[in-house]
Amino acid sequence: MEPRSFFYDFFSSMELAESYLLNLDHLKIQKDFIFLTKNQKPVFCYLPEYE
Repeated sequence: MEPRSFFYDFFSSMELAESYLLNLDHLKIQKDFIFLTKNQKPVFCYLPEYE
C-alpha cells in the first residue's frame, strides 16, 4: 500500500471515530492489529479499555 494512501485512510478513520465521539486514545495502532478490507483500506482496532 502506498504511504500517502495509507495515511489518508488512517486520518480519515480517526476523524470518523471522533465523529462518533470515540476516544482516540483507545485505538490500538500496532502492526498485528491493522487489517485491510477487500478494497485495501486499513481498519484499526478500537478497544474501549485500552489506553
